[in-house]
Amino acid sequence: MLGSVTQIVKQSSEFEGDEEVRDLWGTVPRSMFTLFQVMTMADWAEPVRHVMTKMPWLAAFFILFIGVTAFAIMNLVIGIICESTLSAVNNDEREVNLKLEEEWRTLLESLHDIFDTMNHNSDGAISRDDFLDALQDDKVVGRLLAVGIE
Repeated sequence: MLGSVTQIVKQSSEFEGDEEVRDLWGTVPRSMFTLFQVMTMADWAEPVRHVMTKMPWLAAFFILFIGVTAFAIMNLVIGIICESTLSAVNNDEREVNLKLEEEWRTLLESLHDIFDTMNHNSDGAISRDDFLDALQDDKVVGRLLAVGIE
């Protein structure tokens, strides 16, 4: 597309001897720079008007070019915002999962300590009598309540 516009303007007899057109549209790199100006809306009106005075049908090209490039830039910005948002959500989920994992680890350690306290003869098993005796101890009951066991 860029090359065809350059060729059309360059080969047009209407622009023979026109130094401004040659400077702005004479080669592909110059055309690229001019179209970059058009895309960024930086000092774009003069080069476009100069060409469109002799080739009014190029207005359709410039309107299409500005529309497509504006749409592409808008999509890039929206994509970056979405990527940033998803990254933040993933980080938040990771932090929540780590916190829950730490809470579970603390709960399991607390339960292990409670059951170690109940195991009086250190055989790895808690008898009914050991359990009932431990329930008479306010510290054990308090720790069971703290971990959500009533």
